[in-house]
Amino acid sequence: MKVRAVAAFLCAMSLHSFAAEKKAESYLKFRLDEHNRIIKASHHGDMRFFCSEKDFLGKIISHAVPLEQPDRDKVDNALKLVRESSKDAEECVVYGLGNEDFQALITYKAAKNRVSVKVKELKSAEQA
Repeated sequence: MKVRAVAAFLCAMSLHSFAAEKKAESYLKFRLDEHNRIIKASHHGDMRFFCSEKDFLGKIISHAVPLEQPDRDKVDNALKLVRESSKDAEECVVYGLGNEDFQALITYKAAKNRVSVKVKELKSAEQA
């Protein structure tokens, strides 16, 4: 339970830092279709994909990388929550991949009926 509280705190703090860090921020961005398949992928700053961007296209986002099942479930649940919203919505998910921790900010824009996912690496200072 304590881990969830820490993860929720990190998400809340990171939502503020998304706006403040825009100019030097490194992240990956994905746009999804109605079935959560990746239809567009891009990278910004120093963050790079672990394989070709084209290898992600057409894949369900929670299956595009080798996530552990609990992390895959967190991503799928967050996607479900934003898709069920009738207005703009955001969900934040912290997950691990290998020895690194990442944060996914999942955003639904109702006016465009569009879901996007912004992924950034959590640095050691953010995890403390």
